[in-house]
Amino acid sequence: MAYNNPRTFHDGAIIPDGCQPITPGTELREPCIGIYVGGSGDLVVDMVDSTGTPLKAVPAGTLLTGRFINVQAAGTTATNLVAFYASFVN
Repeated sequence: MAYNNPRTFHDGAIIPDGCQPITPGTELREPCIGIYVGGSGDLVVDMVDSTGTPLKAVPAGTLLTGRFINVQAAGTTATNLVAFYASFVN
């Protein structure tokens, strides 16, 4: 599946314009550009170009950046996860 590039600021920074809580094991509505980790722990993530990547001992308050499509329930112990989205343009 091909995805368009997200909207960027004049300096190339990607600006989030939406967010939603993540329930591990539930596929995200579209690729997100970041995941906020509210409670420390492990995550197992699927990204646009890879699946089942373990991220160990992620501290609370971390903002992970990337093109995430899913947080797997199996192996994920981190809590209070939030997905950040950016508008996509053609």
